[in-house]
Amino acid sequence: MGATLRSKTGLLTILVVLGALLGACSNQSGSSGPSHPAGQTGHADSTGQIRVQVSPHRAAVDVGDRIGLTVLVTNFNGRALEGRHVQLGITNGQPGQIDQVDGFTDVDGKYVTFLLCTADGSPEITAFVEGQTGTATVVCGAGSTVPLPTPPPPSP
Repeated sequence: MGATLRSKTGLLTILVVLGALLGACSNQSGSSGPSHPAGQTGHADSTGQIRVQVSPHRAAVDVGDRIGLTVLVTNFNGRALEGRHVQLGITNGQPGQIDQVDGFTDVDGKYVTFLLCTADGSPEITAFVEGQTGTATVVCGAGSTVPLPTPPPPSP
């Protein structure tokens, strides 16, 4: 009888532990962890729910230099949209050359390329994603650097 009681107690212990584990694993109502984990993408039911932002890595650059451009594509809740087709262009006729004019967003909703400043000017870069646009302007050449102040004249 002692062996039967021990086996029943052992079985009961196993069932209690198993029940506790299942309950802990199935309780997903808590607020632990970030609400938007890195790399988790959102969705957009229509093109009107897509937001496009163009961010130059600097606002100004010298002629002959390249500047990074990041396009961020999100839904109206700010969740990254992966795999969206991005097309870029200089839309105001100013000088500049974009290295890669089209591609797809990564898992973080980003597409990165570079702008070569070919002459003085302020090219406006526009990103087109499924009918939505985002723009940014970069200053190339003249005015791209802040001049040093002129020192005061020597005292008499």
